[in-house]
Amino acid sequence: MSNRSQPPPDTQPSSSSQSTNQSSTKKLLRTTRRTYFEDERRQDREVMKNPLIAMILRGVKSGVDKFDIELAVTLLSQIAATANPPLLPGLTDCVYSRKCIIENDGLFNLLGECLQKESFSEVRSLEILQPARPHLSSAGLAEGERILNTDPSIEATIKSWSHPFQGKIDEILYEYITMHNDPDIYARLLPIVQSSGMGKSRLIDEFSKRHFVVPFNLRAGHQGYPAPDSAVLEWLTCRGFKSHESDDRFSAFLTALFEKILKVIDDPQFIQQQISDSPDIAHTEKEVALQNYPKSLPEQFRDFMTVGQTFDKQGPLRINFYADVMNRADEASRLLYSKQLYRGTDPQTTPSKKSPQGRFNTEVLATVLRQVLPKINPSFLPDKEHAPILCLAFDEGHTLSQAIYETDPSTEWTAFTSLRRALRNIRPFPIWSFLSTTGNSDQFAPPRYRDTSNRILRGELVNVKPFSALGFDHMARKWSTRYRVGGDDVRKTVIKFAIEKLLCRSWQPGMKLTVEEQFAVMSRRLALDFNTTTLSGADRIEADANEMVQVEKYMRVCLGVKAGFESVVTVAASEPILTEAAATVMQHSNFKSCQALRRILEWPGMSKGDRGEVITCNITIDTLDRLMFQTKQLESESLIVPVTSYFEALFAQGIYNERIKDHVPSMLNTMSQNKSFAETFKDSRIYVTHFIKIYDSNVLSIEFLLRLAARGAGVLCADNQFGIDVALPMLYKDPNSGKEFVSVIMKQSKNDFRYSDKPIDFLFDKMSPFDLRIFDKLFDPPPVIRMVYALASSKSEVTTLVRGARTQPSRKKKKKYAFQKDPYTSFDIWCAQASSETFGTIQSEDNETYNELLRLSKNVPKMFEPEEISTKEVVQSMYPGATSDPGHWNSFVKLSMDGRIESSDKGLRELESSIGESSMTVGGGSKKRKSASK
Repeated sequence: MSNRSQPPPDTQPSSSSQSTNQSSTKKLLRTTRRTYFEDERRQDREVMKNPLIAMILRGVKSGVDKFDIELAVTLLSQIAATANPPLLPGLTDCVYSRKCIIENDGLFNLLGECLQKESFSEVRSLEILQPARPHLSSAGLAEGERILNTDPSIEATIKSWSHPFQGKIDEILYEYITMHNDPDIYARLLPIVQSSGMGKSRLIDEFSKRHFVVPFNLRAGHQGYPAPDSAVLEWLTCRGFKSHESDDRFSAFLTALFEKILKVIDDPQFIQQQISDSPDIAHTEKEVALQNYPKSLPEQFRDFMTVGQTFDKQGPLRINFYADVMNRADEASRLLYSKQLYRGTDPQTTPSKKSPQGRFNTEVLATVLRQVLPKINPSFLPDKEHAPILCLAFDEGHTLSQAIYETDPSTEWTAFTSLRRALRNIRPFPIWSFLSTTGNSDQFAPPRYRDTSNRILRGELVNVKPFSALGFDHMARKWSTRYRVGGDDVRKTVIKFAIEKLLCRSWQPGMKLTVEEQFAVMSRRLALDFNTTTLSGADRIEADANEMVQVEKYMRVCLGVKAGFESVVTVAASEPILTEAAATVMQHSNFKSCQALRRILEWPGMSKGDRGEVITCNITIDTLDRLMFQTKQLESESLIVPVTSYFEALFAQGIYNERIKDHVPSMLNTMSQNKSFAETFKDSRIYVTHFIKIYDSNVLSIEFLLRLAARGAGVLCADNQFGIDVALPMLYKDPNSGKEFVSVIMKQSKNDFRYSDKPIDFLFDKMSPFDLRIFDKLFDPPPVIRMVYALASSKSEVTTLVRGARTQPSRKKKKKYAFQKDPYTSFDIWCAQASSETFGTIQSEDNETYNELLRLSKNVPKMFEPEEISTKEVVQSMYPGATSDPGHWNSFVKLSMDGRIESSDKGLRELESSIGESSMTVGGGSKKRKSASK
């Protein structure tokens, strides 16, 4: 059975003794059934609106195409995207849909049958596609109900919104648009690209206190605050118009908008009177608004657009304002079309056969603007260059980017296309438009070669580079503000609220996560990065899409857009609350970090860490989590882990007590430090909940490590960092003096089988805390711990290095031992093999997973790994010598099983002979050369 709503059953005829109430019930049931089936048909139409689905249906019915697994995956993803109530989270992802079809017999055939009928209610009603049934938890919430939607959370959200704004990002935004106020821009249109929850809406609201802003909230649905302008979104995305008709409507919309603005601000008393006279604004709120009525026009207009708003809907004055604009725009657009008021284009020309629309006749619009702008800034002159005077802010603007198709599927345009053309017409005026979005930046500022404007393609005009600099530590203040202003219920659920923000949905322990959600969780702990610049074709498209989905839905931070708008730079920045949320999700039995990491590293465009450093970080985090979550619940005290407990948990059972606990230093600075490992670090502690990747080796200094320790951050070093890959800050307490110092645990990773169970001394020498500038040379350093992870070793071993005895001759010519101090005291540990025999956090059943992780981390070029296995060796032979695989060598020399060149090869012997003869001739002294050869 399904937990989706089903049509109510038909009623039985009533007997003469039944009351009139039963007749009313029958009527209600009939109405409910009709509503149910109308809703189902509406969802079916939404599925078939997708031109790809329509094309699939035509191909299947005509016999040109066969309904295969790829078509079924596309169809199921579209059904899930349009379903209401929603189906299983993740079904819109093709990988997850494919898995669902393969694992459930009969689903493939059902999809094909429903496609033929163009009715998909049977698919939507399948039990296997339904999300988990909600039931009440111990907290009194329905499982599956988002914390965000509860009354205490709503109250906390509204209160935190009214809390004083942190930072000066609004001033930086104004400087940014002023700096880009160039004559060669296509339109004064600035995309603001950043992840959800980073403060885009709040930034625009703060900006509107100093600058005149007309706000539009175009969010689809009713989640979030402030509430959306749903009627405006419906008007702007209304279908049924051809592209040139849509251009007319948007031009008319701007005309009507500025006419309405002029009416509102023309009389200085109008706004105040409207607030006072409105019967739909609560008396208390009205009094507060009038008592604190601002003096500046931008703030007055902001009050007009926000007074009376609630979590669920905008204020009455704003609703009526936009209703008047839309009514007037409908009239104006019909007038524009009927009179064919164009300049430079013929409306009868088929849109697909002409370049993008030329300029509309904008005399009416220009006339209105010449009246509006002086009201806002009296110094405005039409022929003079001005700083920005008026701004249009389209929040959640990605809702305008959905493709709209005309009769010919090859003709594609969007609501944003028409909006941008309309905004182009007002470019001579000091009016800027903001388009804030969590989506892909190239929806609004594509690379030049992909832009639809011929003038941009020719290089005559340019788009404005998107703005992303919203700050991040302001976000920490956002969490603390919410915690302070919220009640006990908000404080108790702050971590679950953070989990819901991180996963972009409700969450309960034990829920399965999609690969995208697993990446959101793991990237918070391991500083996972994308590297898409080396990719091309389908892999590049998939990698870019994966990266932007993380920004759009999973709170990954966009640092900026690269030159040429080709790609974005994104990171999972250090945020303690989100880290704790991710750690909480990872503790449940159905989440295994190594398996999640393996799925993630299979994505194209992942920065995997060539030396296995990401695997080292994962082992470290898993070990610390075992200690922090010993009581199954994270407490503030449990975040601080004793160093001795960490090392006991890090290694397989018994290794710490047998090989490390009583070991003395491998290097010794003073005799007072010549104590066992357990004695030296008995009062030392670690606070590391996640890693951040650094890009400057200077951050490895103690001064910076201390500050990172305050965030609970360990260090994943920059690519090609000398001597060290991972660093853990450690608070060391001297057992002699009781003084506390910051020290460090240094780790070096090796993903190469040549690093075996035998320690290599010089690798530890490279981890000198003085050479790495962790310690100042004038500083008397505390003991450090140095570790080498030989992850790819074929044998398991944990070895502690012994300090070599040094001798000097005595005056009596007898040897005696004498202490020679080392520059610092260090405990050196060699860890061989990423397996359950070495590390305590790795289970025996996960050994193969870690072998796969090591393979994935080597970044074997895909060009040498064709999908067709039979052609692999032939492809490799076309590039001799590229890797150690035999396929790159067998065409001219033979390799043995261990990868060595076989000495029996005739050609090789001849080559060796010729090389030998030439070396003897050149070097002269053949005997010496032969010795060197041996």
